[in-house]
Amino acid sequence: MCILDSYEKADFLRVRNITLGYTFNARRWSFFKGYMQSLRLYVDVQNPFTFTGFTGDDPEIVIASSMLSGCNYPQLRTYSFGAKIIF
Repeated sequence: MCILDSYEKADFLRVRNITLGYTFNARRWSFFKGYMQSLRLYVDVQNPFTFTGFTGDDPEIVIASSMLSGCNYPQLRTYSFGAKIIF
């Protein structure tokens, strides 16, 4: 059970999702000519930044857990990458 000893300012700014991607036109490259039409590479990051002066783990969880009986975990930071190939 979470017990809050004192109150503090819990304002924050959170970046939830960043996705960067680029699509290569494989028809322009002689190496891929005839094998594929396009190639897309991307990187995705979820919850990369939280800007706050709060001293705890996650200011959003403290607000939510004060309404609930138990403690919650802070949001996870997730990295993923991938490729999409069109033949």
